[in-house]
Formats: sequence, structure tokens, C-alpha cells
Amino acid sequence: MAPKKPDDPKSIEGKATALEISKRREAEIKESNARFDAAAKDAETLPRQMPLFPEEMRVIPNYLARTPLFGAIKPGNRRHVDNEVLASPNGVMIRYSGPQLDSADGDVFFQLVHLGRGKTMGEPLTIVLSKFLTELRRDTGGENYAWLKKSLERLQGARLAIEGSRYKVTTNFVLRLEEDKQEKIFQVFLDPAMVDAFGPKDVTFVNWQKRLQIEKQVPLSKWLLSYISSHERGLQHWRLAYLKELYGYTSPVRRFRPILKEALRQLEDLEIISGWDLYENDTKVRYTRL
Repeated sequence: MAPKKPDDPKSIEGKATALEISKRREAEIKESNARFDAAAKDAETLPRQMPLFPEEMRVIPNYLARTPLFGAIKPGNRRHVDNEVLASPNGVMIRYSGPQLDSADGDVFFQLVHLGRGKTMGEPLTIVLSKFLTELRRDTGGENYAWLKKSLERLQGARLAIEGSRYKVTTNFVLRLEEDKQEKIFQVFLDPAMVDAFGPKDVTFVNWQKRLQIEKQVPLSKWLLSYISSHERGLQHWRLAYLKELYGYTSPVRRFRPILKEALRQLEDLEIISGWDLYENDTKVRYTRL
């Protein structure tokens, strides 16, 4: 057997260099990871802002526009529910706790989110009740002041648990209310967690002026405007029983049919849809979203 040759100095130098490079690279990785962890921790504590949406529009998350959250409530029959599952599109489970909300509460919700656009969540929104009512096209009399206060309180008591295939989020609309009774001013603190639901690709844009033109006696029109707006333009067609369920209307389809027709007529007058009709023995509806 040939005698073992001594290590080549060049080989030893090469091994030492490789080891130094490996150690240096390991140190760089640790430093990079530490910077990433610090940035992630900072991001969790950074102020969160609502996106800047167009002035003429109001926004609602797509999946909420397709639920009875602001749906049908019989006059004088507003219930307080606990962890109730809302009818919703496939792939999303939404549970609601709090007082039932109607289309007028939806107007308040839309306007609160609008006032919060571009602002840091967690900071108060100053609500002058008279101005807020005017923006909702309501008189500034005492009766409407009382209604608006009650609506804000209902939104404060509203809690949603939203669960998809991977994530589950629980959020309140309003975390806290502070009232100046003398000046008729509210400080409204929105839940910062709401920001996650208002990504640019996840929201429905609703024409605010057209929503405000809808007659109060047909609340289905407001819900239907949001629902229609949450889908692509062009032909849409649905089973009446399906729309009735999503709206939260508990009476039979035969009673739902006439109010749906009235709502469709209103939305056609407002040039939201065109060419609507019922077919298949009046069990389905179709129209074109403009």
C-alpha cells in the first residue's frame, strides 16, 4: 500500500475558506431571519388604515352582500340572535350574534365605513348626528335622532364570526361609542379587524346616490342592489327560493314574488338592471345588470 501523502496546503486552505464562507452565510441567514421577525412584529402593531374608496360609492364585503345580514325583518319583530348561521354562498360560514339588522342599519353601516376610508382604524370617527342624518337623506327631527342612536347601538352589539377553508375571523362592527348629549355628537370606534374584509378585490361597490333614491317601503330593493352589484355585469338568473333564503324572508315564495317584482321595477327605473322577467312558472328570475 502506498504511504499516505501529507495534506496539500492548498487543499487545507480551500477547506478553511469553505468553512468560513459557510459560517458567514449561516450568520447572514440568522440576521435576515431576525430582521424579518422584527418587521413582522412591527407590522402587527402598525396603525391599520381603511382603503380609499371612490367618493360616489359605498362598499361592503362581497360575502356580506350575499347574506341576510341587512335583510328581511318583520315590523316590530326584531330578534336578538346568538351565533346564528346566516345563509351565505358556498365556501363561507358566517355566524352572527346581536340584534337583527335591517336595510336602514345597512345605510348607517355603509356611511360609517365611508367616513372611515383612508383613516387609521382604532381612532374615533366624529359623527355629528344632524349631518349624518342629512347624508342619509333623513330629516333631522327628534324621532330620527333617536333612531340613529339606536342603530349605532345595534351595530355596536353586532358580532360576526367568518370562517373560510383556512381562516376564521371574529369581529365587531363598532367597538365603542362615546356620546356628547349636549352637542349631539358621537365618537365611533370601528373594529380595526374590519380592514381585512375590505381588500380592493373583496368588496362590492354600491352606487350610493341610487341606493338613497330607493323607496323605504320596499327594503328588498336595497338588499337586492347590493346583491346584484356583487356579481359581474351582464345576464344574471336565480331561483326565487334561493334569493328568498339569502334575503332572510321566511314567508312562502308566493308572498316573496310580488315584493321581488316591485324591487326589480325600482332597480330598472334606477338603471341598475334591464329586461327582467320571471320564468319557469314564476320560480326563476333573470335580468341584465347594467
